[in-house]
Order: sequence, then C-alpha cells, then structure tokens
Amino acid sequence: TVQDRASSSDWLLRQAKLALAESRFSDAVDILAPVSDEQNSPEVALAYGLALHGADDWEDAVAHLKFAAEKLSQPLEQARAWAALGRLHGDLGQSTAAESALAQALKAGGDNPHLVASVHHHRFEAASARLALDEASTHIERATEVLLQCGDRAGAAQSLIHAGTLLLVR
Repeated sequence: TVQDRASSSDWLLRQAKLALAESRFSDAVDILAPVSDEQNSPEVALAYGLALHGADDWEDAVAHLKFAAEKLSQPLEQARAWAALGRLHGDLGQSTAAESALAQALKAGGDNPHLVASVHHHRFEAASARLALDEASTHIERATEVLLQCGDRAGAAQSLIHAGTLLLVR
C-alpha cells in the first residue's frame, strides 16, 4: 500500500542518514537505491545525492542534489542542498555553477553561522584544488572566525587543521 511504501521510505531514509553520518557512503547509496527513483521526495533526493557524492559518483549526484535544492521547503535544508550542490560543482571543476549554487545556499539559509562556515569551507576546497592558495587562506580564515563566534570550538579546530595544512603547503 501507499502507507507501507511511505513508512518504508522513511525508515530507509533514517538508515541512510545514519550511514552518511558515519561516512559509509556506499552503504547509504545501497540503502536508498530502491527508493531513489521516487523523485517525489526531496529529502530522499538530498540524502541520495550526498551519498552519491561521497561515493565519488559525482555526475549522478548532480541531478539528485539539484532536485532537492529546488524542492525542499525548509530553508536550512534547502540551503544545505544548495551548498552540497555547490561543493559538487566545485569538485567537477565547474566554478561558475559552483559559485551560483553557493550563493543560493546563502540566500536560502540567511545568516546561519554553520551554513556560512560551510560555504566558506567549500570555497576553500575549490580554491585549494585550483592552487589559488591566497584565496583558499581567506576562506578558511573566515570559516574559522564564524565558527569561533558561534561557539563551535570543534568545528573551528577542524578549520584550523586545514589552515595549518595550507600553511605547510605554502
């Protein structure tokens, strides 16, 4: 029945989110594959897109993350989808599409500090990949500053590790 399928999708989505939290991306892909074609759920599309991206199936992840970003109704979840899409476009070397998606993330998420830090971190990753080390340094410093201001010391510590690695490379 429709209700059984919906509850099954909810259960699979919870299992996939757990796998994503544990960085078991291939497991999350396997969990969501049976319901991934049901494009009526932007929540499933977001989780599946994140799982595909984490499993390095970047091209397939684009459509799912784009669908989620356009269809999610909760602003922070929508912003998270846009940010993930921006990161994905950056990984694919599509700088213009990446920056557009990251700008959409900030527009959707307002001034949420973790979102702002995430966007700066994605920009740091893209700049590092292009070997634009001065730009990368600016973004990781901004991410660290935002995380410290909102009291996320663990997140700031991670950013400082990235900043330290960047200093070693420079």
